[in-house]
Amino acid sequence: MPKTTLLWLLAVSVSCFAQSAISINHGTGNPAPIYPRVVAQVVLKGQTAAIPTTTIFTPKSDGLYRISAYGVTTVPAPGNNGAWEVNFGWTDDAGAEQNNLSNESEFPPVLNIFAYATPPGGASTLTFVAEDNAGMPLTYSVAPSQPPYQNPTSTYALFITVEQLM
Repeated sequence: MPKTTLLWLLAVSVSCFAQSAISINHGTGNPAPIYPRVVAQVVLKGQTAAIPTTTIFTPKSDGLYRISAYGVTTVPAPGNNGAWEVNFGWTDDAGAEQNNLSNESEFPPVLNIFAYATPPGGASTLTFVAEDNAGMPLTYSVAPSQPPYQNPTSTYALFITVEQLM
């Protein structure tokens, strides 16, 4: 194969690869952010108490985010003794919003980490999408669930990942 043909194939291959690896903001020539991208993570193990409202992430500009959460009982409580409820909050164009993680059919869904899982397991998951406005924190909290599960004595773990979608 002639040397010029090989150089041409190499140039085309590199060009195609570069265009698929990053996108360019049209008009500026600057590389655009690649989405989705992880912007925050929470890893909590060995938890035995409520967690007050805590900021996970505060965006610098308006954006769309995917929040994925996983909660699991790691040491069950004796008997049927309570559950933990994980709540999420953010602010979109309509105002303050909230969502909860649960393995129950509720709206909004609630994440309950049941204290009586035997053997340890009692896992709940939730993935949802939310618009969050610039400067407005995305938050979470963990509290005892509503009756009849309001006195949890179990140990739990909680994992949260926030990805920016746009």
